[in-house]
Amino acid sequence: MRKLFAYIILSLLFANISFAKKSGCTDGNCNTGFGTWTYTDKTTYVGEWVNGSKNGNGIETWPNGYSYEGDFKESKWHGKGTLKFPDGSSYKGEWKNNKMHGKGIFTWSNGKTKEGNWNEGDYVK
Repeated sequence: MRKLFAYIILSLLFANISFAKKSGCTDGNCNTGFGTWTYTDKTTYVGEWVNGSKNGNGIETWPNGYSYEGDFKESKWHGKGTLKFPDGSSYKGEWKNNKMHGKGIFTWSNGKTKEGNWNEGDYVK
């Protein structure tokens, strides 16, 4: 189970970082303010910016159906947020440096849930 979560998170991050070349701010203020940044692969971030980094609340969506809505710190998922998967599964809870960290609940598309604490992406109850 830990490997599955780690694989999912790493896949999202790798795809976002490696293949999503920046194409630019398409609306608003993406330096310090509220704006929309669209990448060449059509991944988008809509939310708050501080000194050119995603900081505050925002929504990041990928064309393959993944989305993250919640808190960002220095362009990383950090704070409280929800990651939704294309199959209807989701994780809602606390994040630290792009990893599930703290209290949260993972819900599979069939409705089964796993609630508890996470430590840098690993479930610890």
